[in-house]
Amino acid sequence: MAADRRFIRGAALVVLGAAGFLLLARNYSIGLDLQDTTCLDDRVYIIRHGCGEIYRGGAYAFRAEGLEPLIKDGSTLVKTVSGVPGDIVTITAGRTEVNGVRVSGGPLMAGKFGHDTGYFTRSLSVPYGKYFLTGTNDRSLDSRYTGTVREELCVGRAFPLF
Repeated sequence: MAADRRFIRGAALVVLGAAGFLLLARNYSIGLDLQDTTCLDDRVYIIRHGCGEIYRGGAYAFRAEGLEPLIKDGSTLVKTVSGVPGDIVTITAGRTEVNGVRVSGGPLMAGKFGHDTGYFTRSLSVPYGKYFLTGTNDRSLDSRYTGTVREELCVGRAFPLF
C-alpha cells in the first residue's frame, strides 16, 4: 500500500515536471551569438516569447527579413531597441544618435554593402509600428544599414545570461 502511494506520487511528480518543461519550452528559447565579433556584450540569451510593450533600451529578439545574403531570412537576431515610434534618429559618418543621444558609431561597415559611409547618413523619424535597432558593437549589422524593423518581426524580450 505505501509502495503504491509512493509510485503514484512519483508518477505525478514526473508528469508535473514534464508539463512544466513543455510550458517553459513553448514560452522560452535560448539565443546564441556565435559570431567572431558579437553584436551585443553577451553571447547567450534567454528569449521570452511575446514582445508585449517594447521599451527603448531593452534587448529584444527579432526575425530577420530581407537581409539575405548577409543574414538568412527567418534567423533570430538579438539587438537593443534604440529608437521607438516618434524618436528622431540621426546617422552621420562618425556617430548614430537618437533624440540627440549617441547610441552607436557611424556606419563603419558601409563598404561591406559596396557603399561609402555617406550612403547611409540620414535623419529619420521612427514610424509607428517600427523600431530602430542597434548593437553595442559599432560593427553590428543593424538599423543603420537596414532601416527600421516592423513590430510584427519581434520574437520576444531577450535576457542576457553571459
